[in-house]
Amino acid sequence: MPSADATIDVAAFLGGLDNELPFFGIDGLRPFRTIRAEYPANWKLIVDAFLEAYHIRVLHKDTIYPFFADGLTATERFGPHIQSLVARRAAEAWSKEQDAELPADMAALCELVTPSHVVFPNVVTIFHPDYLSLITLYPVGAETLSWTHRMLVPQDRMTADWTPHWEKTFALIQQGVFEKEDIACAIAIQRGLKSGANRHLTAGRAEQGVGWFHAEVERALAGAGHARAALSRA
Repeated sequence: MPSADATIDVAAFLGGLDNELPFFGIDGLRPFRTIRAEYPANWKLIVDAFLEAYHIRVLHKDTIYPFFADGLTATERFGPHIQSLVARRAAEAWSKEQDAELPADMAALCELVTPSHVVFPNVVTIFHPDYLSLITLYPVGAETLSWTHRMLVPQDRMTADWTPHWEKTFALIQQGVFEKEDIACAIAIQRGLKSGANRHLTAGRAEQGVGWFHAEVERALAGAGHARAALSRA
């Protein structure tokens, strides 16, 4: 076990992802609103939702789907961490331009795609066009998760005239998209799994990121088991 005053080498832990994050301007963001709650579902079901994009058309058809292309996504691994880009509607027209230029900054990128990350094992980032959703998940039990959603906004927009915009936006994403759609779906899946109707689940090609994540979870649990066994023999 590490000592209480042990330090963590964040750059080493993030690996190649550490070189990507500065582009997203995280250092210029400040927390605007935080909500904490518990829900009756396994924490990994929420992570799964941010590792495939085909569900957006159905689950989010009346909320965010009008802004997104249908199932167009790119995913990259950085060790156990995963970075994804989900194409927005504007990306379809951009991809057909003969002289289309690559986005030079965060604002230009977010006009075309929504970047997100799973920082292994339990942190999810979603870079919306003008703010960041930072989600942290913890298992309270096998069928209960602890959810923390922090809304981070640009420091220069932490002013009174921007407050109504952020309040409305936070309510839409937290209550309308996350609680009523993503989390509600995870709760329903948990009930279905508990029923025992499905003996196993198969991840398809559109769920490659889901497979990566669960393989890393299995690897981490196996490593922890070996460490405990070694300590017990010492």
